[in-house]
Amino acid sequence: MRRRRLSSQILAFQVLILGLTCALGLWLAIHTAQDRVDQEAESRALAVAHSIQAMPALTRAVAADNRSGVVQARAMAIQHATGSSFVVITNRRGIRLSHPNPKLIGKLVSTSPEPALHGKTVLAIETGTLGRSARAKVPLRVGNRIVGEVSVGTLATKIQRAFSHQIPSLLLYALALLALALIGSLLFARWLKRQTFGLELREIRDLFSEREAVLWGIREAVVAVDKQRRIRVVNRSAERLLGLSQAVVNRSVDELEDQRLVPLIGEDTEQEDAVLVLDDRVLVANRRPVRLDAREIGTVITVRDRTELERLSRKLSGVMTVADALRAQKHEFANRLQTIGGLLHLNHPDQALDYVGELQRADQNMGQTGTPELRNPLVQALLSAKSAVAGERGVDLRVDPESSLPEQIPAAEAVLSILGNLIDNALDAVTGTGEQGDRPWVAVRLATGQSTLAITVKDSGPGIPVADRERIFELGYSTKQAADGLSRGIGLSLVRRHVEELGGTIAVLDQATFEVVLPNALIQEVST
Repeated sequence: MRRRRLSSQILAFQVLILGLTCALGLWLAIHTAQDRVDQEAESRALAVAHSIQAMPALTRAVAADNRSGVVQARAMAIQHATGSSFVVITNRRGIRLSHPNPKLIGKLVSTSPEPALHGKTVLAIETGTLGRSARAKVPLRVGNRIVGEVSVGTLATKIQRAFSHQIPSLLLYALALLALALIGSLLFARWLKRQTFGLELREIRDLFSEREAVLWGIREAVVAVDKQRRIRVVNRSAERLLGLSQAVVNRSVDELEDQRLVPLIGEDTEQEDAVLVLDDRVLVANRRPVRLDAREIGTVITVRDRTELERLSRKLSGVMTVADALRAQKHEFANRLQTIGGLLHLNHPDQALDYVGELQRADQNMGQTGTPELRNPLVQALLSAKSAVAGERGVDLRVDPESSLPEQIPAAEAVLSILGNLIDNALDAVTGTGEQGDRPWVAVRLATGQSTLAITVKDSGPGIPVADRERIFELGYSTKQAADGLSRGIGLSLVRRHVEELGGTIAVLDQATFEVVLPNALIQEVST
């Protein structure tokens, strides 16, 4: 199938679908016709049974249980006159008084006579001594008293013979429809081949994949306009740099809300490295006409952002600043360790302990969060460290001033792991997402009840899609690529494990808000 042309593949699939459709339609038509023939047979049998029911002499003979042959003779005459397969008449006990096979007269009928003997009319397909048949059963009455029943039917073999005459016309009708459908499919395949310029499926797929990869993979804005000045293509970078959206596709350039873009996009002359100042961005645009078979069909405009160079310079400066800070911290810690080691080497342990205490007090003073009710030193230290990391990434770490936490937490290790991983996840989500003048942020709130601890972490990032809200807690699942061979998708899995161990719950309240509720986190007996 892969080696066949596109038109041949489409024709083959259409023939297959049409064949299956016609076969299904033919089966349904035959089934419907069969049901109709069965119903007609039952209706004829019922009409004959009603005519017998209206014969007073016959019903009196049945009431008298007359077995002299009068009932049998009358029943056989009716059977031959109406073309029925059988006419069986019974008395009040279901004993046959007539039957096509005289040997069965005087015996109990093979199918239940109870419904008819209780005054009901029965239409059914049943199997009796003569075989399967469509039959009607009605009660025989003398006055208001039921004295017997009459059963009239047509054998299935006879019904099938009548039905078989309808099958050729159904087949002919189905074949005619199939032939017309095949002709239409052949014409459609030829038309489709002309519309696709003779390209095959693989070639169309490759062209589409290459187009999407180019349009959405490059950082330059790309806008395509046809000869009628209708916008046909807008890639993601054009949305970001020019403020366009996919809603402008197939609309005229003159309908753009930002009229400053009309001279850039609406002209069809060639232009190279034209400078355009748009808000706080300095853009460089190039415009090229597009030709197909020596015929101009439109214009493609590409735009790049010159401010990226300045942004990269600022990033490089920030990296150098962080590197210098890390080197300074390295020397500072080395000096501290050397001082402590020297004091111990000189046998001055008391002075060494005093020095360590001073360092601890200095670190605690540096790590104050500005939240007086947040008294736990471990959480304060964690927030202080995360605040420094956030600052290096250009992110604000905001601690709710109404947050509260006692000085001692029984499940401190688990709480620190939960809080730390949620903050790290939020920092990863918002790092680099802030637009100019809009600094990204991560907000933290810790609320306590009598024994409950609630942790809420919210960020300004794009959030988590609804479809991924369950999968993000799976071990190894991550929406970000791993760098330098490091594993990802571990932090949130650890958070869920700690929450479950503490008997709590974790929920994604909206796309960018995580809430953890630990109902027993402040009870002394809790252990992890």
